Formats: sequence, C-alpha cells, structure tokens
Amino acid sequence: MEKIQHSGIKIIFLFATIILVTLALQSYVRIKNLITESEIINHTNLVKLNLEKISSHVSEVESNNRAYMLTIDSAFIRSSQVALTNLNDVFSVIDSLTKDNPKQIQNVILLRNKINERIKMMDYNMILFSKNMITVEDRLRAKELMENIKTKIHNMKSEEDRLLDKHGTSVNKLKIIVIFFTIFLIIVAILVLVLSYYKILRELRVGEGMKTEIVSHEIKMQNILKNAPDAIITIDENGIIMSWNPQAENIFEWKEEEVLGKTLTETIIPERYRERHESGLKHLLKTGEGPVLNKEIEVFALKKNLNEFPVELKISAS
Repeated sequence: MEKIQHSGIKIIFLFATIILVTLALQSYVRIKNLITESEIINHTNLVKLNLEKISSHVSEVESNNRAYMLTIDSAFIRSSQVALTNLNDVFSVIDSLTKDNPKQIQNVILLRNKINERIKMMDYNMILFSKNMITVEDRLRAKELMENIKTKIHNMKSEEDRLLDKHGTSVNKLKIIVIFFTIFLIIVAILVLVLSYYKILRELRVGEGMKTEIVSHEIKMQNILKNAPDAIITIDENGIIMSWNPQAENIFEWKEEEVLGKTLTETIIPERYRERHESGLKHLLKTGEGPVLNKEIEVFALKKNLNEFPVELKISAS
C-alpha cells in the first residue's frame, strides 16, 4: 500500500514537472520572439534616424553653399566639407543597416546617386556663380533635384514605417501572449503545489491511520498471546523464533529473552525429530503445504532441562 501511495505522489510530480517545463519552454520561445521583434523595431528606428541625418547633412551642404554665394565667406565652404564627410559616414551606417533588405539596398543606391548628382550640381553652380553666369533655370533644376532627394528619403522612411507597423503589431501580440503564459504558468504552478500538498497530506493521513491500525492490531495480538491458555510460538521463514508467550515460558521453562533469535531445533525439538522438522519447514515454505499443517498432532518436546514430555501441537501458516 505504501508503494502504491509513493507511486501516486511520483506520478503527480512527474505530470506537474512536465506541465511546468512545457509552459516554461513556451514562455521562453515567446519571450525570445518578443526580443527578436523588439530588436527589429529598434533596427527600423535606427534606419529612420540615419535617413533623417542624411536629409539634415544634405540640407546643411546646400545651406552652406547658398550662404557662401551670399557672403563670399570661406567658412561656409569648410562647413560644407564637414557636412559632406558626415554624410559619407552616415551612408556607411545606412549601408550596414539595410544590407538584409533588398528593396532598401536599391533605394540607398538611388538616393546616393541623387545626392552625388546634387553635389556635382552645387559645384557646377559655384563655378557659374564665380563667373556670374548662374541662371534661374540652374536654380530651378537644383531645387527640383533637391525635391527628388527629399521624396526618395520620404519613400525610404515610409518603407521603414511599414516594417515598423508590421513588427509593432507582432510585438503587441507577443506581449499579450507572454503575459498570458506567465499568468497561466503561475496559476498552474500554484494549482500543482496546492494539489500536491493535499495529495501528500491525504497520503500522510492514510499512512498515519494504517500505522495506528497496525499498532492497534499488534497490541491486540500481544494481548492475545499474553493471555492465551496455550503456548503460542511464532517463527519466521528461516525458523527463527520471533515470539514466545508466557504460557510457552511455563511449559518449556525457557524465558522469552533466552529463545528469541534461536531456532526450534536449538530449543524444544528432540534431536531425533530435528532433521524431519527442518525438511518439513523447507517443504512448507516452498509449497505452502505440509502433512501436519492445521492439524492437531501429538509429539514429544524438550524442556530447558532437556527432559522430554508429550505435547499436542498445531501448526498454522500466516
């Protein structure tokens, strides 16, 4: 019964462990996906930020060139060169950020070509300005090219916004799923603990009840043995004496503490019957049967002083 109880507890904990591990793995996968989606969103925001920088640096170059034409101050030319250097650095970053997006790779190439075309036009207009040959048409063509650049940057940002919306929706869904799995995991863990607690408590109560019943049964048996009018002797499967009631002490003159742990052949069986007794005990243990089992027979036994006397004997197996 105890083994069955222990098996039940083990099965409960096994299923509980499987459920908790499964839920934990599901939560881990969802959290990992959430982190990945969040990284993609951060990546998209970085692309947009660097597109803003490109737009700012191009506008800075154009503003410095325009300011130079108005003031003939070479400091604006130097500022323009710094802006161009920064522009090249940003393009290196944007190249790295968009290398996994074929559409944006193509857009970056087109944008770079447009900006290079605009920079060449600025240089050309500077030459025309120095010769006082720049015309309204040249300025309009420069303005149109600048609008094309802004449009291209806007389109690239729109593409990133589309990706941002897509992954933002995924992040929101994953957040809800992660929260759900986390709450569900906590609830299941609490239920498992509660059920395990009550299961163990019930098994302990059953075990205590059985223990009490066994102790009560042993006390009853001891009282029966103590108060029995006949000698009652119990032995184990090896023939070792396990109990020896007071009436047995009176009849055979051996005290209980003197015979416990010994065999019947060492105490009360005459020597001429010992071989037959041992043979019959082996046969009984092997088959559960014997010619004298549950029958009253008359035999001779020994007292402590080795005197033989006749006794009525009944053997029972339990």
